[in-house]
Amino acid sequence: MPFSGSFAPTSAFALPTVLLIEDDPLFAELVEGFLEAGAGSGLAGEAAGFRVLRAATLEQGLAVLSGVVNGADDTAPVSGGADVVLLDLSLGDSDGLATLDAVIGHAPGVPVVVLTGDASERMALQAVRKGAQDYLVKADVRPVSLRRALLYALERRSTLTALLQAGSAVSGLLDSLNAAAAVIEAHRDSSGTVTGFVWCLGNGGCQRLLGLDVAAVEGRPLTDTLPWYGDSGLPAALARVADGYGDLDRELEVTIAGQTCWLHVSAVRLAGGRLDSGRLAVTLEDITERYQHQERLRFLATRDPLTGLPNRTLFQDHLEEAVSRAERGSQRAAVLYIDLDHFKTINDTMGHSTGDRVLQDVARRLEALSPPDAFISHLSGDEFAVLLPRVSDEAEVTAAASSVLKHLELPFVIDGREIFTSGSIGVVLYPDSARNSNGLMRNVDAAVHHAKRQGRNTYSVYSEHLSHEMVRRLHLETGLRRALERGEMRVVFQPKMDLATGTVSGAEALLRWDSPDLGAVSPAEFIPVAEDSGLIIPIGEWVLEEVCRWLARWNRQGRKPVRVAVNLSARQFRDPLLVDRVKAIVAAAGVPARQLEFELTESVLVENAAEATKALWALRGLGVTLSVDDFGTGYSSLSYLKRFPIDALKIDQSFVRDLPDSSDDKAIVRAIILMGRSLDLALVAEGVETQAQADFLQANRCDYAQGYLFARPISGADFEDFVSGCDTELELDVV
Repeated sequence: MPFSGSFAPTSAFALPTVLLIEDDPLFAELVEGFLEAGAGSGLAGEAAGFRVLRAATLEQGLAVLSGVVNGADDTAPVSGGADVVLLDLSLGDSDGLATLDAVIGHAPGVPVVVLTGDASERMALQAVRKGAQDYLVKADVRPVSLRRALLYALERRSTLTALLQAGSAVSGLLDSLNAAAAVIEAHRDSSGTVTGFVWCLGNGGCQRLLGLDVAAVEGRPLTDTLPWYGDSGLPAALARVADGYGDLDRELEVTIAGQTCWLHVSAVRLAGGRLDSGRLAVTLEDITERYQHQERLRFLATRDPLTGLPNRTLFQDHLEEAVSRAERGSQRAAVLYIDLDHFKTINDTMGHSTGDRVLQDVARRLEALSPPDAFISHLSGDEFAVLLPRVSDEAEVTAAASSVLKHLELPFVIDGREIFTSGSIGVVLYPDSARNSNGLMRNVDAAVHHAKRQGRNTYSVYSEHLSHEMVRRLHLETGLRRALERGEMRVVFQPKMDLATGTVSGAEALLRWDSPDLGAVSPAEFIPVAEDSGLIIPIGEWVLEEVCRWLARWNRQGRKPVRVAVNLSARQFRDPLLVDRVKAIVAAAGVPARQLEFELTESVLVENAAEATKALWALRGLGVTLSVDDFGTGYSSLSYLKRFPIDALKIDQSFVRDLPDSSDDKAIVRAIILMGRSLDLALVAEGVETQAQADFLQANRCDYAQGYLFARPISGADFEDFVSGCDTELELDVV
């Protein structure tokens, strides 16, 4: 369908008519929706909407502008026409400025707003200089900006028409028409050489724009009337045109009355197209607004608009300069790479606007803390960098890192609320850490990752072993991506024992990875990598499927149902599809959800207590049992234990290891057991390796225990044999 809309003379409609010449049907639909009648514009005093005609090719668009186009059946002519044209410069049958030339030549009285997909806007700016009223970048088109551009184009054309009808010349700067014109006469000596230029015609526009008296400048040289004339390069340009070399596409940027203008020069043509070598047409176009827009684009290319700090591109440039200077002067330079800790939690719980204000405050603190020659950058998201171009030694840099950490710990007060965060900082020095800027940035990334693995809110100075860690980590992540499909992972089960009866009460499922390239990789090493990379989601899903497969097998053997505990990482717990995944997996395996237990750490639960509560109750709704892993190493708060639907506490092995010899550990374990019993929670001790530990736990009424004293993690088949060897039935109603 080449056109849309019911064509009729424009004057028959109260709404202005827009001809949209655009070959992308989806974008055309979007624009038409923005402009349709009744769409709120958000601009005071604007029309309710526009009437939109559409053409997919230049040929079809010109037909509309001619006033006659084919109707819906492509046979019956109906009236067309438009008040303003919205023109894509790149069409199937025409491309670039030739498209604009064709439209302007076909309908010179109709204003044109061009559309460009060129992010540099180069083509659009050239189009404006050739006669387009305005331009819009497609990626930035919004209803308000689109409607404003069209209404502005219509208003400019309306004002211009009224002035011409009144017999006035046009002045653009002061009345927003952006054009002022004058015809200049060339003076020659007896040999015919151009010796200078004088005004042969001025106008009111020139008077207002240039501050000239029209009558006073008539016949006077430009050198007397334009102070900037001699230094502008304009004399040679004018002489070239006047000497008969034809039209000169020459544009000069000048500043007049504080406004930035383009100065256009062209020859005057006589009848038949001959050049009048004695006269030139000069046009001034106000480009202040566009110049400011370009300046804004240049600012955005090197600055972060949120904080006003230099961005990564500008930081890299300054780092290269600092390295070069340090090398020439045999000096040291340093970089602090700052990654805010748990910043996502601030955004998720308090909103991105609050998070943005925290980032702005961080920027201001870094500026206040840093020495005058430091270069501070907002690299991206919650990452900042401080370049210290001249440092004496590592101690000076680590002192700076410590100061940053100290000031980041201070509360950020946003709308009367105190918000707390911290930072993990990577530190590199030139030439100690690397010999070039790329190496410094690569190694500082390794250092900040090491700081995070050290528990965050600390700094880490790069050393060679961190590079080995990064390489190892890369190999781990690469291997993890193929480990499942290659069958390199397996699930093992560590039995849990009832301390009162000595019987098996359940098991904890643990993941093992046997890599053909890396060997047996410890979970303590690969689980954090899986968590950071997001691979923990598919891996965790596979573990759950494996556990349910074994549960189904044991159920078919006629045993009483056994409950198996599975560790749930922070990434898995935040997965919005977690409940649906669990529900689908247990249904596919044909096992009751109550045979599953999820173990979560305290930090996972308290990071976002409100969301955690919802997720826990949703899991509880499926019938899953929930326990707090490593209890005692984190918050250990009665308040969250009362709020969350928790069934059990697992006493961390760090408190069990020195039992019963450590008086401190004995006191802690007794307190945890007492707390759990007061809340009617089951108590499980992990890491039990000696009979003395088991006796102490049993004497203090701890319910269950697991550890090497009873059994190491074993395969599913070996777990069956272990249970049979214990000659007992598995209990369901305990953890």
